[in-house]
Amino acid sequence: MPYSPTSRLWRGVFCLVITIMLLHLPTTTSAQSSGGVQEFTGSIGKNDDGFYYDLFNLKAGQIVYLYMEALSGDLDPYLYFGNLDFTEVYAEDDDSGGNLNAALEFVVPTDGDYSTYVTHIEGTTGDYRYLIGIDVPDVLTGSAAPTGDEVAFLYTASKVQEFFGAVAADGTGQYYDMFDLVAGDTLYLYVEAQSDQLDPYLYLGNLDFSEIILEDDDSGGDLNPAMEFTIPEDGDYSIYVSSIEGTSGDYRLLVGLNDPNVLDGTAQVTGDEIAVLYNSAEPAESAGLARVQEFTGSITGSSAEDVSGVYYDLFGLKAGETLYVYVEATSPELDPYVYIGDIDFNEVYIEDDDSGGDLNSAVEFPIPADGDYSILVSHIEGTEGDYRVLIGLDAPDVLNGTAQPTGDEIAVLYVSGNSGGGTEPEVNTEIPISNCDALAARPTLSGPEETYVTDNFIIHYTFSGQDAITQNYLNEVIDSLGYVYETEINQFGWPAPPPDCGEGGDGRFDVYLMETIKDDGVYGFAQAQGLVGDNPSSANGEAYAAYGYLVVDNDFSSDQNPLATMRATVAHEFHHVIQFGYDINDAMNWYYEATASWLETQAYPIDEAASIYVPTRFEYTDVCIGGNTEDGLLVYADWLAIDTLAQLYGPQAVQRLWDYVANVEGMAALYGLLEELGTTPQAFIEQFAIRNLLLDYDQAPRFERQVYLENAINAAGDWTFGFSGVQQLSADYVQLDLSGVYRFTSNQPNISLVVVGVDTTSDTADVFEVGQAGVVDTSGYTNAYVIILNTDAHDAPENCTFTDWQITVSDATGEAPLAPTDTSYDASRFKAPR
Repeated sequence: MPYSPTSRLWRGVFCLVITIMLLHLPTTTSAQSSGGVQEFTGSIGKNDDGFYYDLFNLKAGQIVYLYMEALSGDLDPYLYFGNLDFTEVYAEDDDSGGNLNAALEFVVPTDGDYSTYVTHIEGTTGDYRYLIGIDVPDVLTGSAAPTGDEVAFLYTASKVQEFFGAVAADGTGQYYDMFDLVAGDTLYLYVEAQSDQLDPYLYLGNLDFSEIILEDDDSGGDLNPAMEFTIPEDGDYSIYVSSIEGTSGDYRLLVGLNDPNVLDGTAQVTGDEIAVLYNSAEPAESAGLARVQEFTGSITGSSAEDVSGVYYDLFGLKAGETLYVYVEATSPELDPYVYIGDIDFNEVYIEDDDSGGDLNSAVEFPIPADGDYSILVSHIEGTEGDYRVLIGLDAPDVLNGTAQPTGDEIAVLYVSGNSGGGTEPEVNTEIPISNCDALAARPTLSGPEETYVTDNFIIHYTFSGQDAITQNYLNEVIDSLGYVYETEINQFGWPAPPPDCGEGGDGRFDVYLMETIKDDGVYGFAQAQGLVGDNPSSANGEAYAAYGYLVVDNDFSSDQNPLATMRATVAHEFHHVIQFGYDINDAMNWYYEATASWLETQAYPIDEAASIYVPTRFEYTDVCIGGNTEDGLLVYADWLAIDTLAQLYGPQAVQRLWDYVANVEGMAALYGLLEELGTTPQAFIEQFAIRNLLLDYDQAPRFERQVYLENAINAAGDWTFGFSGVQQLSADYVQLDLSGVYRFTSNQPNISLVVVGVDTTSDTADVFEVGQAGVVDTSGYTNAYVIILNTDAHDAPENCTFTDWQITVSDATGEAPLAPTDTSYDASRFKAPR
C-alpha cells in the first residue's frame, strides 16, 4: 500500500511519539503561467514516507500534469494531488506512467494554492525524477523538457525548539550547539528576558566560536535580541546567549528553522531537536554526562530459559552513548541474569550472569544506533527473590554497583498501558504485589513542588524551570480532571482506579504537570506502579489490578489548540489508569489504546484527537483486528471497533469486555464477550467493515479519508486484489461499476462476500450477505461495493497472515436475486472511496 499524505492541519501522534507539522508560508505570490515544466530529483528511503511539492496561485481551468519516474532500487512511485494542507485528496495514481511510474493530470477547479505528494508503495525504496507541468501534456510520458520556470516548491516543515536559561551575575552565558544544519535552511533566533535585571545579547558563530557570524542586542523588540541567518553550507554552528555588561537573569531562547515567527517570540514549539546545551570542554559532550537511575523489584518462579522477569524500556538513546547495567541480588535465594535487546526483544544484543561479582550481573553496551532499547532483568532457573538494578548512561561506576543515582529518568518500567511509547515485549505478570511497606518513586519537578488537592486528585506542579505552568493552565487542568472523573467514573460507570500507597501525599490519584513533549515526545502518559491484585473499587474479582499515576504536559505550547489537546490527553490517559484497575498487562495492547481513544470521543467529542488515527485503519482495512502498523497507530485507530461494539450492544458491552480482559488473556477476551452477546467474531467484523465503508460514526465529519479500494469491477470475470490479500478477521473492499443482476462467487472457503448497495438519494444502504456464492441485483443503487471478509479467527495478531483471494463475477440475468438483510443502514455520512 502507498503511504498516504497526512493533513498538515493536524497534529501527528498523541500519547505516543509526536511529529508536529505546521502550516508553511507561500514563497511566491505570482500566478502560475501556462507552459512551464519543472524537474525535481530525490530519494525515498525505508524511513521516508514522502515529500510535498507546493503549487501557488494556480488558475481555474489550468491543467496540472505530474510524472514520477523510478531511477534506482525497487522504488514503486505513487502520486497524490490535493489542496495545500492536504485535508482533501483530489487525485492519486500508482502506475499510469508506464512500468511502475506514476502519472496524473488534474484540471484546476478554482483559483488557489495546491500541493502534490510523492511517495512509494510500502517496502520499496530508491531515487526518483519528478516532472511538474502546467498545460504541458508531454509531462505524462516523462518526455517534456524543463523550461526553467519555478512551478512548484519543495515543502520544508518548520522546526522550533525552546530553552530556558540564565546569565550569571559575572556575565557568564550559555552556549547551544547545532549539528548538521543544511544549506538553504533559514535559522531564526530569539531571546526574551524573563528577569527585569537582564538585557540579553545574542551571538551566532561557528561551532568552536573561532568566528562570530552575527550578533544582536535588541532586534526582537524591547531589550530582546533576534536574528535571521540562511545557512550557507552544511555544517555545525553554535549560539551564545550573553548579556549587556552589568545585567543578569533568566531568559527564554527560541531556536527555529524555516519559521520567521521565531523573530517576535510567537512561534509554536514543535518538539524537534535543533540545538543541544553545551556543558563541557568539548562540543556537545554534555550528552555524555553520567546519568544513573535505580530500581528495585522482585522475581519469582519460572526460569531464565523462559526469559521471565521484568522489563525496563529506554527511549531515545543516542549512538555513541554507553549503557551500563548492574543487577544486585538483595535476597540470598536469587541468582540474577540480565539481557539487553531491542525495544520488543526480537533481538538480544548482550546478556550476563555474574560479571558484577558474586552472583550479580553487569553489562556494558555501546549504543550502536539512535533508537529505543530494553533491559530484561531475569534469573537462573530455580532461584527467586528481590533485586536492585542500576541503569547508567556513560557511568562506568554502575558496573560495580557504586554509582549514585543522579535523579535522571533513563528507563521506565514496562507495562502495557504506558502510553509513553515503545513496543510490547512479552507479557510480564511477575510484578510483585505492593504491600505499601516501601513507597515507589515519583517524578521530580524542575522547581519547588506545589500541590492542589481535590476530592479525587492531588495535582503536582511548579511555577519555575522547564516544568513551569501558569495559574490559568492549572485552573483548566483542575476543571478537566473533575469533568473526566465525573464522566468516566460517575456517569459511564467505570470502576475507579485502585488507591496508591500515598506516594504523592495520600491515597488519592496523583497527576504531575511536567514538560513531556520536548523531553519525551509525548503529550502525557499513565504509569502503573504497584500491583494490588484485586481492585477494591470494582465488584468483579481481578488478579492483576494495579495503581499508578498520570503525567500531563505542562503547557502543550507546541499545539495549535493547547487546551483542547490537554483535555483529550486527560480523558485518554486517565482511562489507562482505570484499565490498570482491571489488568496491568494484557497481551493485547489494542484493548488499552483503542478503548482509551474511544473514551476521548465520548468525554470530549469536540476536543477529541482520536479521529486523526482513522486513516490508518481505512488504509489498512485488511490487517487483522488487534494487529498494528509500523507507525504504531492502528491500535489507536481501532477505537472504531470499540465504538462498533458500543453501537451494536450498548456502551456497557465495552465495560463487560474489560471484565473479560481482567480474567482471560489476548483475543479470548473479545471472543468470550461476543459469545456471551450471542454473536460471533465473524458477524462482528462484518458489521465493523460495513460501518467503515458507510462512515457510520458520529465523528465521521472529522475523518480525513475513506476505506482503501483494492480494485474496481467493471465486467464479468475473475477478479482479485490490487495490492495484498486479507488477514484473519479483516476486510478488503472492491468497487462495483456494474448495474444489473450478477452472481458473485468466492473461490476460497475462508473468504465470505458481502455486497453493499448505497442509495445517496435516500441516504440509506442495503446489505446482501452473499457468503460463498449468491446473486445480487445492483441496479437502483448510486454506489455498490463488494466486501471481502476473511472469516478465519486468530489467537494473536502476530500470527496473522494474508490470504490471497479471487472472486468470480458472472451475468445472472433472469435468476432470482438475494433479498437484503432486514437492517436498513444509515448512509447519510457516506462518501464514495477514491
